[in-house]
Amino acid sequence: MKTKIVLLLATLILIPNHVKASTWEGRPKTIQMLPTAVYLPPAYDDNDNVKIFIEGQFPSSCFKVAPETIDVDAGKGLITISNNIFYYPESLCITMVVPYTRIISIGTLKAGDYNIEFKSASIAIGLGYLQIQKAKNKEADDYLYMPTAELDVNVEDSGKSIITLRGEFSNSCMTVDRIEIKHEQYSNVIDVLPIARIEGTNCSVVKHPFEYQKELLDIPPGRYLIHTRVLNGQSLFKIHQFKD
Repeated sequence: MKTKIVLLLATLILIPNHVKASTWEGRPKTIQMLPTAVYLPPAYDDNDNVKIFIEGQFPSSCFKVAPETIDVDAGKGLITISNNIFYYPESLCITMVVPYTRIISIGTLKAGDYNIEFKSASIAIGLGYLQIQKAKNKEADDYLYMPTAELDVNVEDSGKSIITLRGEFSNSCMTVDRIEIKHEQYSNVIDVLPIARIEGTNCSVVKHPFEYQKELLDIPPGRYLIHTRVLNGQSLFKIHQFKD
């Protein structure tokens, strides 16, 4: 039994043969990796904090997410992103698939069209396209969004895909108005707009919870980012695989 355990560990752990305790520095190397998927939510205005969502995979336990580097050239309509990764070459590495997701916050952008490039080593590869609209008014958002705190996606026995939004209003006059679902053809992003409204005039600061469900209709099979806007300017997301 001991022999089997030792052989199993030997297949899982890669021990670098060049490592010596006297030369160990403990600092990682910074490298760039291309993501396996890029998700670009639509309908950003020039007063929005533009966010890009990516997925990736590491080949072992010796890789960790590092701060990304972003370069915006508004004149050329180009956003270049370095998906920086920390690599620990002097560590004991377990060979395995390590998935990760990352939210890349670009900030506000001038209205216009932008190509998205990701740098890897000495090359840059185009992996997306963004169109930034001119804001229609001085408000931060086109709608009053709900203060959503949780987003869930469930598939019922009937095959229906249901999203559930949960949160807490802190104004007695605030209530759910409607949930709009936006999905453009060929896009891998489903944009959820949870819109609230104010009813009445004698309002007070009172907390009351909400839970709202909505069925996702006519979504082709595939892997999608389900992205919902939140009142505080942040967003919630889930990555979901829709089956045939």
